[in-house]
Amino acid sequence: MAPHAKVAVEDVVAVIKKHIDHFTERSNFPISSHIIWKTMSKELKNKWTPYNVYVNVSNNRRKVLAIACDELGIPFPEEVKNVSLHKSTFEDSVTDPFNEVFELHEESADLDEFKVRVTAAEWMSIQGDEKTYNDGRTHTTLRSGTWTDELFEIIQRQTNLPCCFHFDKHKISRSGKATHYLIVTGHCASKQCNNPLYCYLDEEPEEGDFFMTIRTQNTLSTKHEDVKRQLRGERRKKVGEEAFYKGCRNYMKVQMKEKTKFGGRVPPQIPKLDTIRQAKKEFSNDLYGIEPEKKNVVENLVMMRYDSKYHGCIHQVVEDKFFVSFSTPQQLHAYNQYCKISRNYSSISVDGTGSLVHKVECYNKTLSGHIFLYSIVINFDGFSGSIHDMLTELQDTDTLSLWIKKWQHMGALKPKQAVCDSSRALMNALCLALNFQTVKVYNETCFLYGSRHKEFYYRPQIFTYLRLDVAHLQVQVRRWTCFKLMRFAKVRHFFMHCFSLMIDAQTLEEFKAILSFTCIVGGHENQDTVIKNGPSVLEARKELEKKIAERDYFVENKEEQWNREEDLYDESVEKQSNEQSRVKAWINIIYENSLKISHEGSEPNPFYFKDFIVIFIPLAVEFCLWSSVPLPYTRGQATPSYSEGHFSDVKNRVLKNFSGLVRADKFVKIMLDNGSTSATLLHSKLKVFHENEGPCPSPLPKESPQSQKEISHSIKYLRKLSVSHLYLQRQKSQ
Repeated sequence: MAPHAKVAVEDVVAVIKKHIDHFTERSNFPISSHIIWKTMSKELKNKWTPYNVYVNVSNNRRKVLAIACDELGIPFPEEVKNVSLHKSTFEDSVTDPFNEVFELHEESADLDEFKVRVTAAEWMSIQGDEKTYNDGRTHTTLRSGTWTDELFEIIQRQTNLPCCFHFDKHKISRSGKATHYLIVTGHCASKQCNNPLYCYLDEEPEEGDFFMTIRTQNTLSTKHEDVKRQLRGERRKKVGEEAFYKGCRNYMKVQMKEKTKFGGRVPPQIPKLDTIRQAKKEFSNDLYGIEPEKKNVVENLVMMRYDSKYHGCIHQVVEDKFFVSFSTPQQLHAYNQYCKISRNYSSISVDGTGSLVHKVECYNKTLSGHIFLYSIVINFDGFSGSIHDMLTELQDTDTLSLWIKKWQHMGALKPKQAVCDSSRALMNALCLALNFQTVKVYNETCFLYGSRHKEFYYRPQIFTYLRLDVAHLQVQVRRWTCFKLMRFAKVRHFFMHCFSLMIDAQTLEEFKAILSFTCIVGGHENQDTVIKNGPSVLEARKELEKKIAERDYFVENKEEQWNREEDLYDESVEKQSNEQSRVKAWINIIYENSLKISHEGSEPNPFYFKDFIVIFIPLAVEFCLWSSVPLPYTRGQATPSYSEGHFSDVKNRVLKNFSGLVRADKFVKIMLDNGSTSATLLHSKLKVFHENEGPCPSPLPKESPQSQKEISHSIKYLRKLSVSHLYLQRQKSQ
């Protein structure tokens, strides 16, 4: 049984007869927004909405219009095409439930009205296309994913309302019979406010700017909670990109400056800082191809080895005690070109730094230790760049030497000089990987070479000279307790200058003289004390002050100096070296001789600093690591500024768009991209230099070419003899 109608036919006919003047001619039939439909709805006691009245009368449902005309004796107007609730044409259906114009007008009648200006560019940005549904219906809509943000921006900028409007739906009607071309409805997202919003556009905009009618409550003077618009779609990507390149706080400050007036509220379209950071993170993940759901960093690094983009860049990955070695083929090629062009001037600086990468989660869900970045850096023509890198949890000799050896197995040439800090593990790793000997053996070998002892010829060959970072070494010396307790700055400065003179010494004779004078000045309480077979304390200090004033870093390359140095290694060193190293015995003899007195004075020595001398002697034993004495050519102080500059560049430029620590796999991709670019620039500089100036000239040797040639022949000859001697001994033993 069909349900009873809300309104009886007799009631509808009576109301139609009352207003029959509006329905006698079909050409003048009232449009859907005409006030007559609202009047008739009220007369029917609102049992039908104005829209329902319009549909029933215009479609002559239940013959209500025909009965009214027949009872009044007037001709029934010609019937028009029936309008269905389920049928749409290119011009959107006027019977769509959303097009209830009367209800919209009634609800928005008591609201405040605003006129907002819409520019042609803004309208173009939100204009959409025709949308065809599966049932054949066609509608014109605004641009999906864009129009809500753009329209809210237009409304908020010109009204400054604190409401965070969310748009429910919109309707575009191209029919000339429709009252409005565009209708948009929405409401405030605040549950306390829930302020309704109605936007009207009467006619389709032409070229140029136009005004849109906005109806809503004016909430400027009312209390309102802080609600933000959702950040999604294209706007989220745009915000993430701008925050990535500008910084989250900088982006927020720019938005505040553009969209907020002094004394006003922060508008809802400016996201919270946490939201901006998340959008930035999502953008950076998309930029470097990081999938957040794949949280196993070690597995991601292993898979990078099979990625065509990073082929040949990931050399070794270890999860247990995390370790990954990486560099691009371009970096290796550029480095080898650098070695060939620089020749004896080729130098690398190796150092490490931390606070860059997040700890890695292992298979057993535990976290690794702190992860450090180690880099091999070169400098050429004012350009510093890394040519091989490693992320590691361990900082021991085995890990570091394996990293450097693996690099050499890839084809890297041995440099003539390697600079590092005072890390014992790094020093040992460089010596083992580049010279096949420990630091202790290397120090002894360099001393034998400087003293021209014949045993040097039987020692392992030195391919790369190891040099310590003297800047850090001097800082360490300044931190000694004896320096902190010394009240007189003049004394502290004097002995630091003496240390600098030892660093700059180019020959063993020069180093011995400076060390001896320093021990004499700092080891005696009276300055008129005379040393046995030596100067007085005052004379020694005057000599050191003269050298400090001149600060002559390089001495003349006279062959006579090297001839005199043949007598530096005497029998007393050989006697003490039975129980200790030769270099230690030699240093101890210098120190002991400085304490032998031929005449004890009585005038106080203002530079007496024996505590420093006692602590300095063990450091002097390894002088071959931090002075220029063992080098066969004249060179200045070793500096790690290239490594420090590289790490500063990584932290302040390469990672400037990342706040805090970075995931290890993302960090490796960032460093590989940066390394490839740096290698391209370095190779270009090398190519231009080689074409214009050719290879670098050899550095100035400390001895004459003839003596150098003789030494080279002697070394080869004595090594051949040692090999033959060992072979004969084995034959006899068999």
